[in-house]
Amino acid sequence: MISKPNAILGIEYIKALQKLSSNASVYLTKRVGAHHDSQTVSKCFASASYIRANIFDSKGFMPENVKLNNPPVYDKHFSDLILYKLSTMSNDELIALPNVAEGLHNLLSYNAKTASKYSELLESVKSKRYTMARIKRICMCALLGITANEQKETPKYIHILGVKKSAKQLLSYLSENATLPIIIKGTDSKDLEPEAKRLFDLDVTATNIYSLIAKTQRLSDYFSEFLIV
Repeated sequence: MISKPNAILGIEYIKALQKLSSNASVYLTKRVGAHHDSQTVSKCFASASYIRANIFDSKGFMPENVKLNNPPVYDKHFSDLILYKLSTMSNDELIALPNVAEGLHNLLSYNAKTASKYSELLESVKSKRYTMARIKRICMCALLGITANEQKETPKYIHILGVKKSAKQLLSYLSENATLPIIIKGTDSKDLEPEAKRLFDLDVTATNIYSLIAKTQRLSDYFSEFLIV
């Protein structure tokens, strides 16, 4: 049981709660139906991986009112961007990425310059030492410009994306009581301290890269209307 992905994740949650001396209660829910990452349906249940892979034909496994506001984007859609980014990064930049150690930066650099597509890069670098999940996380961090040091940063601001009509009063409460700056619209970021502004700009970059692939509005962190539901 403890070798299964979701069980491992649950154990890590429990370890984190113990480390924080949290008084949160833990409840175990037995998984039924399809296994984690299963690409088949079992007992009328589908895995999240199955639903993502068949997003336009998975209505029987999602609530009826679920709709896609934007087209789904998969890692394969970032192939050219990731290969370009990795092949143009210096050794120091590659070493600064999260989870890069033991010469992994050399493998990434070489294969990024020789692979014709992202999946080929992944297969070339993957090994018992370097798992596929680890390599994918490193590649995405490279594309987004996230370093190991930045990954360890504590939150510098609170970005509120939306609120229920019945809870709008929470906004004024947060404005008066929050210990971190509140961002409701992108222009609020101009008042952030330099370190917080740098991290906010990383958020904007990530959104822009997604928008470029999904063909949606660019700079939506600045121009999207605040969501009230």
